[in-house]
Amino acid sequence: MITTDELKVQLAEYHTAVKDLEEALAIDASRKRVQELEHTMSRPGFYDDAELSKKVFDEVGDLKGKLNRFEKLQGLYDDAETMLVMLDEEYDPEMVPEAEEAVNAVGKAVDELQLMTMLNGEYDHSNAILTFHAGTGGTEAQDWAEMLYRMYNKWAQAHGMTVEVLDYQDGDEAGMKSASMMVPCFSQPPMAVFCSTARCRWITRS
Repeated sequence: MITTDELKVQLAEYHTAVKDLEEALAIDASRKRVQELEHTMSRPGFYDDAELSKKVFDEVGDLKGKLNRFEKLQGLYDDAETMLVMLDEEYDPEMVPEAEEAVNAVGKAVDELQLMTMLNGEYDHSNAILTFHAGTGGTEAQDWAEMLYRMYNKWAQAHGMTVEVLDYQDGDEAGMKSASMMVPCFSQPPMAVFCSTARCRWITRS
């Protein structure tokens, strides 16, 4: 069984990660920006410009989504920290698994937000189209292509994304010859990701 001291060390590492994420996600600046935008939305005539109002709504939605995720992480961290303090004050071995679960929840939330900080490029709010081709290699290559297809599909769904299958061609005996799927994201111009058993590359679409 893991000890409370080991859990404290693990949580201390997550504390550093939480602080780094707070800075990377510009949490304070985002809160101020939301206030500014909400003030803009309250002005007379705001809804007269449909294009501008949509941009403001989209930005507010993105910012609030980011803030909600960080606040959830902060809440999980605070809960885990409180649980460890309680164990220090009155040790109960039956609470250790619960404390371990709480610390692990912090780690999972940290991983999710760290991924979010990496997906902040020019095209990361665009649709993604993934195309898989088995290429040469017969049944083995077709099996591998299908494994990649399932992996990307499950990853997208596990992160709350929807997946639309655009095309799917079965393999001769097993696996698949090719497939295409789209992961819709907001209303920006889509991006395409072309994957094969050998390589992947990204290109923008008009």
